[in-house]
Amino acid sequence: MKDAVRAGADSVEHGIDLDDETIAEMVKRGTVWVPTIDHNRYYVDAKDEFGFAPDTIPPLQAYIEKNLESTRRAFKAGVKIGMGSDAVYTMFGQNTRELGWFVKAGMTPAQALATATTIPAALLGHDKDLGAIAPGLLRRHRRRRRRPARRRQRRDQPRPSGS
Repeated sequence: MKDAVRAGADSVEHGIDLDDETIAEMVKRGTVWVPTIDHNRYYVDAKDEFGFAPDTIPPLQAYIEKNLESTRRAFKAGVKIGMGSDAVYTMFGQNTRELGWFVKAGMTPAQALATATTIPAALLGHDKDLGAIAPGLLRRHRRRRRRPARRRQRRDQPRPSGS
């Protein structure tokens, strides 16, 4: 991680070996760290599915604790944290559990939510048009007005020929 930060990376994904010097440099440079804590929880939970031997679980659990502690230290020092999952093919849909780890690391729920919205939008240079629900920002989801009764009514009506 230290080398990536020194080289000027805008963000660093994974990695847990953060010394105080690297943390300070990340704060100074505005480097975003994406710790990906939860995917190791997933490996522990899915150990049978993956055929992991029992002796592989304690090191994964220790890694989770070390990752959580590094996230806690980095956040407390002011490092920008981004949400990522490193989701493997059967983990999709569980990736937002990462936000719970961020709350355990000392963030408020609103700060944890920012790791998946405003912080990544700013990282991508889109802090003015993405990452929040506010007037003037791009909308990725359109609100659909539902009128099932009207749709049924139209469907049941005979159509003019040629339509």
